[in-house]
Amino acid sequence: MLINDKILYLGIRHHGPGSTASMLKALADFQPDILLVEGPQEAEPLLEHLHSEQLQPPVAQLIYAGDDYRDSVFYPFTEFSPEWQAMHFARRNSLPLRFFDLPQTHSLALARQARQEAAAAAEAAEQERAQEQSEEALDENPARQVEAETVAPAAEEHAGEDDCPEQDGEPSIDSLTLSGDPLDALAAAAGFSDGERWWEHVVEQHSQGADVFAAIADAMGALRAEASAQKLSDREARREAWMRSMVRKAEKEGFQRIAVICGAWHVPALVKKVAIKDDNALIKGLPKIKLSATWIPWTYDRISYRSGYGAGVDAPGWYEHIWRYAARSDENGEPVRDGISASWLTRAARELREQGFDVAPSSVIEAVRMADTLAALREKPQPSLDEMNETIQTLFCFGDAAPLALLQRKLLVGDRIGAVPENLPKTPLQADLQAQQKSLRLKVSTVEEDLELDLRKDNGKLRSALFHRLNLLGVKWARLVSDRSGKGTFKEIWRLQWQPEFELNLIEQSLWGNNIATAATGYALEQLRNASKLSDITAWVDRLLLADLAEAIHDAIVVLQQQAATVSDVDQLMAAAPRLVNIVRYGDVRGADTSILHHVIEGFCARINIGLVYQCRNVDEDAAKVHAKLIADMTDALKLYADAERLAEWWRELSRLARQSDVNGVILGRCYRLLLGADQISGDEAANALSFALSAAEEPSHAAAWIEGLLEGSGLLLIHDDRLWSVLDAYLCALPEERFMLLLPLLRRTFSSFADGERANLRRKSRSTTAAAGAVAADPDFDYSRVNAMLPLLETMLGLGAHNDTENSSS
Repeated sequence: MLINDKILYLGIRHHGPGSTASMLKALADFQPDILLVEGPQEAEPLLEHLHSEQLQPPVAQLIYAGDDYRDSVFYPFTEFSPEWQAMHFARRNSLPLRFFDLPQTHSLALARQARQEAAAAAEAAEQERAQEQSEEALDENPARQVEAETVAPAAEEHAGEDDCPEQDGEPSIDSLTLSGDPLDALAAAAGFSDGERWWEHVVEQHSQGADVFAAIADAMGALRAEASAQKLSDREARREAWMRSMVRKAEKEGFQRIAVICGAWHVPALVKKVAIKDDNALIKGLPKIKLSATWIPWTYDRISYRSGYGAGVDAPGWYEHIWRYAARSDENGEPVRDGISASWLTRAARELREQGFDVAPSSVIEAVRMADTLAALREKPQPSLDEMNETIQTLFCFGDAAPLALLQRKLLVGDRIGAVPENLPKTPLQADLQAQQKSLRLKVSTVEEDLELDLRKDNGKLRSALFHRLNLLGVKWARLVSDRSGKGTFKEIWRLQWQPEFELNLIEQSLWGNNIATAATGYALEQLRNASKLSDITAWVDRLLLADLAEAIHDAIVVLQQQAATVSDVDQLMAAAPRLVNIVRYGDVRGADTSILHHVIEGFCARINIGLVYQCRNVDEDAAKVHAKLIADMTDALKLYADAERLAEWWRELSRLARQSDVNGVILGRCYRLLLGADQISGDEAANALSFALSAAEEPSHAAAWIEGLLEGSGLLLIHDDRLWSVLDAYLCALPEERFMLLLPLLRRTFSSFADGERANLRRKSRSTTAAAGAVAADPDFDYSRVNAMLPLLETMLGLGAHNDTENSSS
């Protein structure tokens, strides 16, 4: 769209190859003497790197504030992005180029200001609510109470509304926060499923020059007129006011042919006549913050990321394919489109073959014919992605849509990652990581792949330490999927996948140090000092050891000892001790000195032994289960620790705890199970204790809790210990019906935790066991045939009859 024969407005769709081709054709015809491109002024110094062959898209401009990395924004570019090609058009033709969007120094400053105001408002509201609750507690007036109950929820209703900009209480329009694609309305009118498919059909499949942009401007004008009932958000109004002012500035400087390249949504606003004083009023006195800018590699799977100008495409791999063909021209300068279908369907067939599908060459030939025919029937100049997908599903997948998902990652999106010049200014942390990646021969890729490390080799240890340090810093490039808990203690398997936002993570963590090791140490120690739970502190100590940050271990142990000295809760000590034991047990794999932890563990054990009995007295069922698990974990840890003196002290404390009368049955049963498993007590002692717990004087709930603590998760005790079996068998057979029905749900919970094989063995044992002695003593004339008749029902009620057993009962 031309304005006064001096300004050409080209409303593009970000990352649209058809938009790009039409834009380049329009620019070649218009021959501008300056280009104004939608983007932040802070990125203009980055344009000097466009001549570098090392700058390979997809890449992104990263604009960030050094003092608060929440204030950052990405502007991604692909090879087929209109802005990217416009920048290279300006470079090739030695034209001045300016980014004319509202500078991010103002945009991010306003965002920070809004965030601070929201935090202050939330704090004030919380203080006001606390004050009201305090006054309500002192005020017994029922009317006042009703008022307080209605005011508080009203404040909650507005929480989080900053995500939806408003003016004067009315929802407002903002191109960066639109909930849907504005083109969807035009797509629906034209019979397309969504705006992107409509745009692809109308624009991306054609190279039409300047005429198409006039039509686009008219369409956008209609859309904006339809939404005129809503006001623009403050941010959107400022952006468009700034853009208009930049166009006026270029005119005032004497440029005669100005090409303006921006999102199509903005064209009607830029063409609109607005008084200069009105625009100046919107952009005057805006706050500022200091920003830095750099190029970073980007990926196709992140092209849909809504940042910067908030745009993306669903299938960048397909759009790149279109662009590569659109870039070819015949002798008349028209794009050569022959072969798009054949090459795309050949790639799809090759990918499906790699996934195990049998796709014959003849199927590819037939698919090309089918795709072209579908496009012709639908009056399209060439097959679109819809025709391609329908053809692939019909001929390659025999109507099954599921295999199409296999093509999403490799073909429609692609695994392409960009590159940036090595001499680009980087933070020391970024430079250190790149140096280590090079020295350790680690490939940076967006494709997820597994890497197995042998910690007995220097290269394996160094790689593992780097991955652990990056994880400490929140850079999740590598995720540990198998470690010492697997086969062997010298193997780790990591899953690697690089994401572009890791660059921002590294920049953000630069304040902690100039290399990975120093930064990880500083960050971890700061987090460790702020940890409130002893288990969290031991977790950080473990992570420091795994990251081979020996210099930080001493400081971490000091913090651990200081925190432990103030902890009186035995549960916290028992939760932390097993991890420390694990560290000591496996620390030698990396050659780390863990001797200092022995003193800490011994101190933990002494304090746990002193407070264990007191901690377990008079607790409810939920707390008892927590205590029982902690006791079991502590037992396993001390066995692993292999200190005979500490272990002997622990057995003495468990024996003392097991004799307490005011301890929940779950804990008592677990203590006897642990003592019996370690041969600290005999089977007769365990059977006698169970017999006492199941006596008629005890409540059914106590008996069930005792059984749960003794047997939960493992029925092997009952299978192999006939004494425990006979005690439990006699108890159940002697129960009156009313008491049995009360106990049944609790017993079922315990028996249902057994493995299937254990339950089957228990079922067979119950059929082969002679009559219970208790039942014989109770009634010498007991009718055993009636017992056999009701056993199947009893097994079902106890959860023992889940599997069919073909064995015949011998009872």
